[in-house]
Amino acid sequence: MDIGTQIKELRKAKKMTQVELSAHAEISRSYLADVEAGRYNPSLETLSKLAQALSVEVSALFKGNAVQPDSPAASPENTGSATRDNGVRTVAAHKTDGYEDELTEDEKIAVRAFLETYRKQKQMVKEKKGD
Repeated sequence: MDIGTQIKELRKAKKMTQVELSAHAEISRSYLADVEAGRYNPSLETLSKLAQALSVEVSALFKGNAVQPDSPAASPENTGSATRDNGVRTVAAHKTDGYEDELTEDEKIAVRAFLETYRKQKQMVKEKKGD
């Protein structure tokens, strides 16, 4: 399930309209509609706002999108811990907000899912150009 679909399902489960969620998250309704339809990938800042407006952790927006840290697929023997965390470590090493702390597990999940979604979108664009 992609991020937009998950956001839409969470919104509906909370019995919220797009207008209500977009107002709480301080984003436009049309942008939210585009995110839910998979036309745009929201920034981590927007994901944080949406999660807060939905009263969930950011990682809940990636349900089914990312390898969960406690799943068998995330074990070192299946992925190699260095490979699995490479993108997360790169992001953590280049944090520009002045904090040197490690990312929380929730942040790691969000970064992994974001990278996975980004790569899928990039591949789709590449395939579309090749047609």
